[in-house]
Amino acid sequence: TALIQWLAQRIAAGARKDLVTPLVVPLSQYEHGDLLTYAVARAISKNLPGIVRAAFEQCLEQASSTVLLLDGVDEIKGSLSRLQGEVARLARFPIVVTSRRSGYAAAFPSRPTFEIVDLDDRSAGDLVRNWFRAHPSPGAHDDGVGRVLTWIRSDPHLEAMARNPCLLSLLCFLCAQRTGGVEVFHRRTDLFRRAEARLIEDDRQRDRPDAIRLREEMADFSLSLFEQPDGPRQLFTSDDVTRLAGRQAAPERWAATKLVSRFDREGTFHFIHLSFQEWMAARALVEVAKTKPARFHDLVSRNALNPRWSEVWRFFSGLCGDDEENGLGWFRELASSALRCPDVFDHVCFTVAPWAGEFGDAADAVLAGFRDRLWQTACEADHEVGW
Repeated sequence: TALIQWLAQRIAAGARKDLVTPLVVPLSQYEHGDLLTYAVARAISKNLPGIVRAAFEQCLEQASSTVLLLDGVDEIKGSLSRLQGEVARLARFPIVVTSRRSGYAAAFPSRPTFEIVDLDDRSAGDLVRNWFRAHPSPGAHDDGVGRVLTWIRSDPHLEAMARNPCLLSLLCFLCAQRTGGVEVFHRRTDLFRRAEARLIEDDRQRDRPDAIRLREEMADFSLSLFEQPDGPRQLFTSDDVTRLAGRQAAPERWAATKLVSRFDREGTFHFIHLSFQEWMAARALVEVAKTKPARFHDLVSRNALNPRWSEVWRFFSGLCGDDEENGLGWFRELASSALRCPDVFDHVCFTVAPWAGEFGDAADAVLAGFRDRLWQTACEADHEVGW
């Protein structure tokens, strides 16, 4: 999203003479209809006189200098295949499509693809300074920046997480909240658990029983959003909450936790970041695995290799690592399902490896059975190409 906004600003400022008008479309909001019409409608004020508005629309739809900036294909609310068709029909326009790595489905293989690299030391330092500048507290800027940079450089696990802008922002938030020493988080699971606690279990706002109920409501609802035919969805309404979580749940109360925000005045809400929706869904999955094993087995068999579930399974693996009684069995079922496919080597390297890192050292016991298969696969490939 930051990249899309930066591109739009640069284009509007005249950085490219051949591109003049950027049309930004958040795909989490676009559901159906004509993509270009939707993009133009977002760009033009509803208060313009009808004849002026029509002239603008005609100009934008025909101009070769218009560029479409489609943000978040991993968050698309409607059908991916339909979006692919619409993009193909709009081939006369320059188009940029963004996606998080975890949800990228290689939907446009014929287009050039670029990957945003992780933050380097300088970029991480810039983000920390900008974060404290945007969230000032009396006399805390220089001290907070120094504390965070010293903190993340003191531990390789923190330093690795600080390469991710979202995780580094959370580290800044948690460091700003603390008055004493700093904590060390070896996994994303630990980081999100602590961030959730700071956002929900704020003693100044509510007591612990209420916090527990709010967490359970949001977790169950998050998993329900992932299970929807058009899921996972980021935007939801009060009606969605009532239908999926029951009448006792209210997104207005969730918004008080700061994990959920209002999107507009019409009663649309969203989690502050898709990662928190994935985290809450993973928490609900643990309860499903405990109480409804048949449903858990079905979810694993259908979604273990679904790219839009990959971060949910990563968080779930971390939570499995915390459950000494059942966690190893749950993780074994998840890893086995993901590796029950022809591309076992690719999935060990790129799918299961992040889950194993989140689970912890005990994952070695689960993955040991696949080493012979990996070796056999490598030897077969070596023989076939004559290396």
